[in-house]
Amino acid sequence: EALCGQPLSPVSKVPVPTLLSFEGEPDAINAAMKKLNSWSPELLEASPVLGLTSRLQQALSRSEESGSTSPLLLLLFGSAYPSDLCTSLCGQTGRFWTSDDVKRCFHCPDPVANQSALKDICDTFVGGSMLDLVILDVAHPGIEEWFVLEKYCNPRHIFLLNTNMPLHQGWVADRLLRANGSPWREVLSGKVNWGYDFPRMLDLVSVSDWRFLVNFQV
Repeated sequence: EALCGQPLSPVSKVPVPTLLSFEGEPDAINAAMKKLNSWSPELLEASPVLGLTSRLQQALSRSEESGSTSPLLLLLFGSAYPSDLCTSLCGQTGRFWTSDDVKRCFHCPDPVANQSALKDICDTFVGGSMLDLVILDVAHPGIEEWFVLEKYCNPRHIFLLNTNMPLHQGWVADRLLRANGSPWREVLSGKVNWGYDFPRMLDLVSVSDWRFLVNFQV
């Protein structure tokens, strides 16, 4: 998942357009660093959570001091939600969702300070404001991630991927759009064809939907 803001830092004198992305797989981090090399991404460890916001502030300060007009791209290696609080529940083990995960799903606790990287980032850099953009693309329903995003991050725009896939993030759009008096509206949607020859029933998920939602709350 990724978070965008301008600026992330509430005390910045120079706006710092910032993209922050969580990734829990080492191979995916290495691939992203190579593909995004021209943007000079900075790699940070999401763990320990204690001190993470200070490390992010230092990265923001370095970008400001350099005078660069390019967006700041930060890759965080680790979990947005504290996986050790919910071992093997709701896909939090870093693997794909399995049928066993659903047995105690929705039982994960609300993280406190210094437990969730995502919560601490939003508490520190978003506060009572709104996060510009959330891109949610995880290989499971993202229940814990969305719980933290909705409660602590107050996003203005959301880009959801794989919304037509079973046990993925389509439920987030339904939750937001169907709430009584909801300020959320779907403004764009589309499809992505994976371009593979999917055998047998896998052909049912050979095309992935995406949805773009905007919070029009004043």
